[in-house]
Amino acid sequence: MFLDYSFMFNRTNVENEDNFSIKKVKILDKIFILFNDFTFPTPRPPCGNEPHTSKHQLDLLEDMIDNLEEEECYILTHYYVDRAWLIKSSKGHYFKEIISNKKVAGIFTGHSPYNNIRIFHHGKEGIIEYNSPSVCKKRHSGLITIDNGNLIYHDVFIPYPNNKTLFFLTYPVPNDQISNHHIFNLNKFEIRVISFANDKNIKLKIEGDVNGELKYVKSLNNGAFLYSYPVELSDGLYKINIYDENKYFCNIKTSFTIGKEYETKKEKAMENIKFLLGYRFLSIEFVIYIFIIITPFKYEIKFKQLRKLESYINGNIYIRGNEFILHIWIILLCPFILRKNFQEIKLFIRIFIFICSLYPFVLPVHFFNKINKKIGIVFNVFVVIGSKTRYDHYALVMTILFYITLIYPFILIITGFNYIKNIPLFFLNIFLFYFLLAYALIINFGIIIESLSLGYLFFSTGYIICYYGLFIFFIIYLNSVD
Repeated sequence: MFLDYSFMFNRTNVENEDNFSIKKVKILDKIFILFNDFTFPTPRPPCGNEPHTSKHQLDLLEDMIDNLEEEECYILTHYYVDRAWLIKSSKGHYFKEIISNKKVAGIFTGHSPYNNIRIFHHGKEGIIEYNSPSVCKKRHSGLITIDNGNLIYHDVFIPYPNNKTLFFLTYPVPNDQISNHHIFNLNKFEIRVISFANDKNIKLKIEGDVNGELKYVKSLNNGAFLYSYPVELSDGLYKINIYDENKYFCNIKTSFTIGKEYETKKEKAMENIKFLLGYRFLSIEFVIYIFIIITPFKYEIKFKQLRKLESYINGNIYIRGNEFILHIWIILLCPFILRKNFQEIKLFIRIFIFICSLYPFVLPVHFFNKINKKIGIVFNVFVVIGSKTRYDHYALVMTILFYITLIYPFILIITGFNYIKNIPLFFLNIFLFYFLLAYALIINFGIIIESLSLGYLFFSTGYIICYYGLFIFFIIYLNSVD
């Protein structure tokens, strides 16, 4: 079999947006639903990192699955199943609920942060997800084998000279890939392997709970050689290792189960989903942290421990006890401590800093390079292109960058003068700031400039106004200090 891209989305076979969003194709008697849940206009990478599937797109997918004449199908889509963006179809179902239909035998996904393919089971039905990383970045690809209706997904590592991944187990189905669409209750069957090595006389041996040698059966139409070893086993769990004694590097290690039922494990959600959710919560805390300090209106916080720490920082008292715990308290309460010093600044300066901090909530933080002749902007946690507005993780990243490259360092400098000669609160804050700054710049900056040129990133209107405004007010503040 050779790769056939004729059914893929292109200029000649896409008539409208619905036709682009979903399509049904038949490959080797298997039905594949190609689901393209992109919404237009799409922002430049890395924005658009998460799918923003629309209700209409979910309706298209659900209707196609419900009206499917065939007994089963596979779904092929770019984004993984675990999604941080939740929306329901018109029938009231989330994406994961829609694909849990008994007709869906599995779903092939990409957009993976991992270095190789991963298998995930979802929901009560144990719907199986075959997730692949970027071929370009991770150099891993997937290969599907179908043996009497039993599909197995194999990891293929590309960079090896002459590609050493030449041998693939086609039956039995490994435990991590078992679903309710696989057959695993046969006690009498054949262990089968296909080889793409240019030698049909290879000796493939089996060791472990089964011992023997696979025999050459026939040549397949795709140029591969089929090897088989008949077995008769009782119900249970088995582990085997298939290898060759020649130079072809066959080393297949797998475990399989024979029985009437098998309880699949629920794998952990995608690590980057945890990261995205964690980043959002930390960002909320960080912004609250900022606004606790800079709210220009005076109010008194009556907290005994806070007053004691302020006296300690100013060198008025000495607190005995665990210094580590003491410094933890200082870090947790430092927004309130810094706030007291911030209140000593002249009111018009405090108000200007407060207005600068509100900037991302009311005006664009950045402007994108033009997309389909439309100017895109980053506004708070949203990307706006033309009349389309959507939440985007990297819009949040860019907004946080605004705070930690402009607002936060200014706050640290202007409120930290009185602490430089005392307890290292100021330096703890400096450390915290640079830790956050390094994280944002090193981890995110390199990919943010995929969407924004350097000019757009640091010379957007918000950066220019706020930077020079803060600089001028800082000079005024220095001149006002006795």
